[in-house]
Amino acid sequence: MNLHELFFGTMPAVSIIYKDLGFVPTEDEICEISSEEYAAYEKQGGDISKRLYTVIPKEGKVLMPDNVVGLFTEADIPRIMKAANILRRYAIDGGCDSDNSDDILATAALRLPSVFTEGTKYARRKKEDAGL
Repeated sequence: MNLHELFFGTMPAVSIIYKDLGFVPTEDEICEISSEEYAAYEKQGGDISKRLYTVIPKEGKVLMPDNVVGLFTEADIPRIMKAANILRRYAIDGGCDSDNSDDILATAALRLPSVFTEGTKYARRKKEDAGL
């Protein structure tokens, strides 16, 4: 992985996982949107010249916030999967052996710069907020 890919591909995808998805997706949770969704997106002025995908969480996983539909192109999928694998590795390196997304994200957050988790439930509390 080169620096360009890291800073403009993988790391933004890590932020998307924390801030937009709220869980670590697996490949089988990424699905192409339906023809009705393509039509609705085009009606709203969206570009449908490329295939579009969204993440549909498996049962028991955190759902994205109401009225939020994350759309990805085919080129985005490898970045998101690479980011998910990085988070799993960070979690393992941090001593987490769970497959639970909350556990993975919480453990990985301890190893990442706080900018990735700001505004999420995984954000680290500042020392002054913790009374230290």
